[in-house]
Formats: sequence, structure tokens, C-alpha cells
Amino acid sequence: MMEKVLPCAFFVLVMSSSAAAAIGVSEGITVILRHAEQLPTLGDRLALFAIGIVLFGIPLQAGFAVMSFIQRRLSLRVARPPADA
Repeated sequence: MMEKVLPCAFFVLVMSSSAAAAIGVSEGITVILRHAEQLPTLGDRLALFAIGIVLFGIPLQAGFAVMSFIQRRLSLRVARPPADA
């Protein structure tokens, strides 16, 4: 019984913390746009947007990929019948 409860509890914890982290995304975009308005050239603005994508987008997508991998591994582990059965 406990083997089935722990993965579920883990995913509830991760999903709730992911939702909390997503709250900061709009603030991050707001800061980038505010600073982009103050830059003199389009090239500088594009460079700032590229930095924003690197600092926000890539880690976010990497986190999603890691969580998907962990979810698949745990799902296979839970779905597999016990060895002694």
C-alpha cells in the first residue's frame, strides 16, 4: 500500500511547487520588458530577450523533461507486478 501512496504524494508535491514557481514567470517577463524599453537599439533588446529565454525558458523546459522522465520511471515501477507474486 505504501509503495503506491509515496509516488502519488511525490507528484502532488512537485505539481504544487511547479504551480508556485510559475507565478514568478509573469514577474520575470515584466522585468525583462521594462528593461528592454530602456535599451537604445533593437539589437540590445533582442540580446536581452535571448538572455531571458536562456535564463527562464531553457531551465523550465529542462525541469519539465526531468519530471516527465521521473514520472515515467515511477509509473513503470508501480505498474510492474511484485517479483514474489
